[in-house]
Amino acid sequence: WRSRWLVIIEGQRVDNLTRIEFDLLFYLMLNIDIVLSRQQIYENVWKNTFAYEIDDTVKCHVNTLRKKIRCYMAEEIVETVIGVGYKISSRTYEQLSFDKVAFA
Repeated sequence: WRSRWLVIIEGQRVDNLTRIEFDLLFYLMLNIDIVLSRQQIYENVWKNTFAYEIDDTVKCHVNTLRKKIRCYMAEEIVETVIGVGYKISSRTYEQLSFDKVAFA
């Protein structure tokens, strides 16, 4: 069983995302304009309630996601809300398209 994650930004296909990066982006997109704590993100993306360094894990993956998407968009896709967490605004949402295709 294999899956492929497809993200399209402003008409360009983004092929270099890992499953976790795709899930992170997708979870943020499901919660447009809602600031999500690192704990909420970790529990919903990693499907786990315990990790030694939740903040570092989420921060590292958000930064990697930003770097991979930066060449496709002029503005930053994931906004940091200092002291709280991360969000994607509705103005960014319109530039993105998602699809998950499963292969047997």
